[in-house]
Amino acid sequence: MAKSETYVRNQLYSIPLADLQPDPSQPRKYFDPVTLEELTASVARNSVMTPIFFRIQDGVKVIVAGERRCAAAKNAGIASVPAIYVDTPNYTEISLIENMVRSDLNPVEEAEALDRLMKDHEYQQSHH
Repeated sequence: MAKSETYVRNQLYSIPLADLQPDPSQPRKYFDPVTLEELTASVARNSVMTPIFFRIQDGVKVIVAGERRCAAAKNAGIASVPAIYVDTPNYTEISLIENMVRSDLNPVEEAEALDRLMKDHEYQQSHH
């Protein structure tokens, strides 16, 4: 889609990987090469099964959640991925929660993600 076209919130699209940019505030700084290779093999067999989330910033499609899926699709030679447009000021919350649930963050990334959820989105630490 051209920059002048609009996207509908929560609508599913097929977005070319070349049109997607990683989010600089992505909580995951390191992708384990072994698990990325496993994901690449799965994507090569089955394509991308779970849509990524993207937002528009300054006319650019920015990945909110699903950077590993995009990397695996690229490695598998897939040109486009299923993607859901999110138009919310809480996009960092979506990214942080998905990363905490989907694939193990290393301890530092997890601590930083939890800290951001508590500071930016008023999450509270559970005292069990």
